[in-house]
Amino acid sequence: MAAFTVEIAVKSSLAREVRKRPIAAVIRAVLRAEGYPAPASVGLLVTDDAEIQSLNRTYLGHDYATDVIAFGTEGPATFIDPPVLAPHLGDVVVSYERAREQAAEADHSVDYELLFLVAHGVLHLLGHEDASPEARQAMLAAQERIITGVLHAEPGSSG
Repeated sequence: MAAFTVEIAVKSSLAREVRKRPIAAVIRAVLRAEGYPAPASVGLLVTDDAEIQSLNRTYLGHDYATDVIAFGTEGPATFIDPPVLAPHLGDVVVSYERAREQAAEADHSVDYELLFLVAHGVLHLLGHEDASPEARQAMLAAQERIITGVLHAEPGSSG
């Protein structure tokens, strides 16, 4: 059976704060909910404001920290993927510091906010945009629906 591969890296200073299993479950749930065919792979980095600001400046030309960035692999391929490897959809980068602040503002857990941001980033990898109020609302609804499903399936998860 084909599967989705999820690679999660966490900045060492945050390793004790980040629960990888529910994050991986959300990534897989987004891919399934959106009908993306397996196999495929997604990478995730949970880091701090300084690193996400550096990535934002270097790759997007914005010199500020943000909550989530999605780096897709769309565009013409420069090499042929070996048939034994799943297509790589891209990488999502999340700032734990932004997640912590936004969780406090929204009065929910940091774990929930991380899942919310990860789902948002993966939806961007799949081509969703949130530039208009309608598109943003559709993305938010999809994120909520997917996360709720994962949290009900995950034992000991927090919301």
